This record gives sequence, structure tokens and C-alpha cells, in this order.
Amino acid sequence: AINADKPLCWAIITAGAFRDSVHLMTASVAFMLKYQGHNDNTMRGLWDPTCAANLKWVVPRSAMLVIQYMFILGSSFHLGYSELSEADQVLLAILVLMKSTMVTFMFRLCSGGTKIYAIFYSFLG
Repeated sequence: AINADKPLCWAIITAGAFRDSVHLMTASVAFMLKYQGHNDNTMRGLWDPTCAANLKWVVPRSAMLVIQYMFILGSSFHLGYSELSEADQVLLAILVLMKSTMVTFMFRLCSGGTKIYAIFYSFLG
């Protein structure tokens, strides 16, 4: 079992989930307003909410948000305990894996990060 300062871990995950929720909502509203604000089919196609670029960003963020809220709700019932439950450990491990994958994927955009991304990409195939 993981011995952790559970209220601190819970607070960090909760704050991240709230930030991600606001970020996802504001981005969705901005996308919809830009989509509705254009009459040209080319521009509407660019800002279409179901376009591949939008879905590749929204779906993983939404999945991670669901996992964050599952961790928040699951661990909030027993914040006084000194160790995380097995379910909380699994959710926390999935969150760390998803967040580190996102950070590594974002590294591909900077010059120093291309080497890290190349190593990461070599694990995928």
C-alpha cells in the first residue's frame, strides 16, 4: 500500500480536475462560437466540433477528467486513513501515466523534447 499524505494528494487532484473542467468548457464554448460565427464552409469545416483535431483533444481530456473525478469521489470517503485504498492506487497510477504521456507528447513541439518524444515513440512500435 502507498503511504501518502492523502488530503494533500486529494487536494492536488481536485484542483487539477476543476482546472481541467473549466479549460474543457471554455474551449468547447469557444469552438462552438467560432463554428457558428462563420458562414463559409471552409471555415465551418475548420471549427466543426466533430473534426478529428477537436476529437483527438477532447476525448482523452474527457476520459482523464472522468478518472480524476472517480479518484476524488472514491478517496473523499476515507480521507482520514493513512494509506490509499487499492482502487485509489489504481486510479492514481492511471492518472500519472496519462499525465506523463501528455507531457511527453507535448515535448515533441520543442527542440530539446524531440529526443524524448523519439524515445517515447520507440516504445509504441
